[in-house]
Amino acid sequence: MEKKKRNIIIDHLIILISLAFGLGCIATTHRTAQTLEKGQYSVSAHYLQAKNEQNSYDPIHLAGLDLRFGLHDRFDLGVLHSWDLTKENEGIYSTVWSDLKVQITNTENIQGKPVLSSGILKGYIYNSDVKLHVTSVPVYLSYGLSESMSSTAFFRYELIRNDYVPDKIFEDPRIHFGGNLEYKINNGGHARWQPKLSVGVGYFNSLTGASDGPSGLTINAGFTIDSPLRR
Repeated sequence: MEKKKRNIIIDHLIILISLAFGLGCIATTHRTAQTLEKGQYSVSAHYLQAKNEQNSYDPIHLAGLDLRFGLHDRFDLGVLHSWDLTKENEGIYSTVWSDLKVQITNTENIQGKPVLSSGILKGYIYNSDVKLHVTSVPVYLSYGLSESMSSTAFFRYELIRNDYVPDKIFEDPRIHFGGNLEYKINNGGHARWQPKLSVGVGYFNSLTGASDGPSGLTINAGFTIDSPLRR
């Protein structure tokens, strides 16, 4: 049973990564490639349903809660917990995540200009029959189509290991890409506390490192509350 659960996790980890990308954007938490302002913090809750097109498994249902803090100009830090709500899954996808993100371009956050960022993402799948560590180097590219709609693409180089510090970093990597289109039902404001509601759809695919080359679609919804900007 333990081996079966580990194989399910490894072969379909890209689905789980889709929620972890909530630290980036795909789980509709307003987490685009853009980082928070220095000293700003944010709380977000979200729900995501993902379906792998290459197999007959039922859709996976995930819920997440994450916190972010602006460490410095162009740098922010996030932590996220995801819960596996899928019936009869026994919580095998429940995971703790943390990440550091660095905004590389459009540091003035001008509307209509692309934003590129990167960083490092760590995850721990803590189910007693699984216990796997994920180390990921992501690249995010976001573009604001309008005040209410944004798109974000991601590329991720991933290592799945038994230990926190991965060994043989060029051996058996997993390379994923995907994207998300998000619509903000309300934009909130920067001068005061106000929840921001969003819905979105996304796509994910694995270029290498998964037995069935998984790809699929996500449907997600969530809200974010940001602290007011310090001007």
